[in-house]
Amino acid sequence: MSRRISKALWRMRVAAKRFEPRAAAPFKSISALLLVATVAFSVFALMGGIYNLLERPFAMVSIGEGRWSFIYPGSINAQTLNESLVAAILYILGFAGLYLLHKSTRLVYRPREAYLNLIVGFSLVLLAVFYSLSLLNQKVG
Repeated sequence: MSRRISKALWRMRVAAKRFEPRAAAPFKSISALLLVATVAFSVFALMGGIYNLLERPFAMVSIGEGRWSFIYPGSINAQTLNESLVAAILYILGFAGLYLLHKSTRLVYRPREAYLNLIVGFSLVLLAVFYSLSLLNQKVG
C-alpha cells in the first residue's frame, strides 16, 4: 500500500513540475547583451565617433575643380563623417566574420554548416582587412 501511495505522490510531483514556470538563465542573456554592448562601443570608438561628436566634420570635402571625396586626403589626423561611417561598416563586417569563425568551431557534429561558417567568416574578415587597408592607403598616399 505504501508503495502505491509513494508512486502516486511521485506522479503528482512530476505533474506539478510541468506547470511550474522555469527560471530563465540570466547569465546567457546578460552575457549576450554585454557582448553586443562591448562590440558596439568598440566600433563607435574605432570609427572615430568621439572625434565626430567633438569636431563635427563635413560629410564630404572638395579636392579641387568640382570634385568631391568622402576621404580627407593627406591627413591621418582628420576625417570626414562619411569616412567614419565606411570605417564602422568595415569594422562590423570584421566582427561578424570573427563571430562566424568562432561559431564554426562549435559545430563539430554539423560539418557542412561549420565549413560554410568558416568560409563565410574568413571571407568577411579578409574583405574587412583588405578594404580597411585600401581606405588607409588612399588617405595617406
